[in-house]
Amino acid sequence: TSQAKDCLVSAVTKNGMTFYGIILGSDKNSASVSYRYIDSKKMYDFAFNNYLFRTIKSKDSVVKTVEVKGGTTSTKNLNVLIDTTISAFINTDDLYTSFIPTVSINELSAPINKGDVVGSISYKINDTTYTANLIAENDVEKSYMFIIIDIGIVIAILFLIKLVMTPKKRKKYKNKKKSKKNYRY
Repeated sequence: TSQAKDCLVSAVTKNGMTFYGIILGSDKNSASVSYRYIDSKKMYDFAFNNYLFRTIKSKDSVVKTVEVKGGTTSTKNLNVLIDTTISAFINTDDLYTSFIPTVSINELSAPINKGDVVGSISYKINDTTYTANLIAENDVEKSYMFIIIDIGIVIAILFLIKLVMTPKKRKKYKNKKKSKKNYRY
């Protein structure tokens, strides 16, 4: 319409990224060429030159190693992995920025199965939060050593209680009369 002037809705894909653009109310230049095409090209050039899609953390990357309470000696140290790749739309100025995550690990105790969700990781980039689950890289088996130690402690306490509570037997000595013949004068 004449009130809307020249408008254009378009999309451009380059290097695996697609940008969508809408130009409204564009005028024509002196040669009667609409600025909507010129404005659209400038907009896409700006977008592709200043923004990119970057992988922040790859799937199955080790985020940290944690010690699991009650795990066996060989399995208690657990690598925590990210379950999905976190990618973000960033400004090219942040191409080499190291983004610091917020890592939250649940309270962990054995047993844990490989692939169990054990926490979460979040990155806040340009007011957008990107979050993924953290999973167990391997199984953590429950240690029964603590149960055996606990049973031993209970048995020792019961034994001590029995010793304290049992009355001591007194030895009875018979009074022997001392005969005079055993003494020398």
